[in-house]
Amino acid sequence: MEESLGRKEKRKKDSSKHKDTGDRRDECVFRFILFLILTWARVKSPSRHMNERISILSTTAQFLCTRPESLRHFQLRLYPSALERSALLAQFEAEERYALDVAQVAYEEERERVEEEWRRGRERVRERLIEGIEERRKRAREEKEGEGTAGGMSFSLTKINIILNTAYYRFLT
Repeated sequence: MEESLGRKEKRKKDSSKHKDTGDRRDECVFRFILFLILTWARVKSPSRHMNERISILSTTAQFLCTRPESLRHFQLRLYPSALERSALLAQFEAEERYALDVAQVAYEEERERVEEEWRRGRERVRERLIEGIEERRKRAREEKEGEGTAGGMSFSLTKINIILNTAYYRFLT
């Protein structure tokens, strides 16, 4: 018998943990109305004091049914839930800000890496072009020295030097 009472109480405690606010409010209103009925039944000849008390209790019951947020007792019972909700909202906001910061840092690092890779590639291309131009100049000088000085040939080598110089300066700018 005692075991079954213990189980019932446990079940009652477990089920009350999982109730939402609407169920809790309904349960509170039900208990309050039950209290009013029992109080009314106990009083055989209500006096003025009892009439005032009953009117206060009925007004409170009406407030609980229509606007429970206006009663301090109801607010006090919801205070822990409100605190927990506020803490969770603050935590979610902080996590969101952290995730945005991490994403921004990752973006900046990736951008810097890509820009550095682009600079290195550009330098390599520039060096190869400069080497090619220098090699052509070298070949042109060797040809000039090997053939001797001919009027037509010196003109063509000068023309080649001018073309190479303009290509080189165009590349640098």
